[in-house]
Amino acid sequence: MEKIAWLDADATVWMTSQKSLFGGFEPYDDKWPRSGMMENAVIYYLPTLVELTSGGWPTPSVKGNYNRKGASKKSSDGLATATKNWPTPRASEWKGVGPLGSKSHNYRLEKGYLDATVQEEEQATGKLSPLWVEWLMGFPPGWTDISEEEDHDQDG
Repeated sequence: MEKIAWLDADATVWMTSQKSLFGGFEPYDDKWPRSGMMENAVIYYLPTLVELTSGGWPTPSVKGNYNRKGASKKSSDGLATATKNWPTPRASEWKGVGPLGSKSHNYRLEKGYLDATVQEEEQATGKLSPLWVEWLMGFPPGWTDISEEEDHDQDG
């Protein structure tokens, strides 16, 4: 783990973890990170477990969740409004839908199924990409991958 700063107990001040060009340690005056860990008067960065994603979803807010784009000069769709425009991925969509314009495609499109909604002309079926669904749901890439080496025993 990378050190951020350490506590100089004599001076009661946080010091940088690296020596300056002049040979000594300087008082820490930088912005503190979002998260960290302290052990034995030393502060460390915490490793990033999940990469922050920047999907196209609006930021949740107390007052803006039901905003509608165009209601005012500054308004845009709030989170509640934006989510109503996207169907939830379904487990049954792994197999996809028929070709664009087919009976099965039109039925699923009419019902608002995600696989039919995102199907493009050059696609043979509306099968959802696991990578894209992970992104849509806010999971890091590969989050849903299952490798053969993993132990899937629930009892430990």
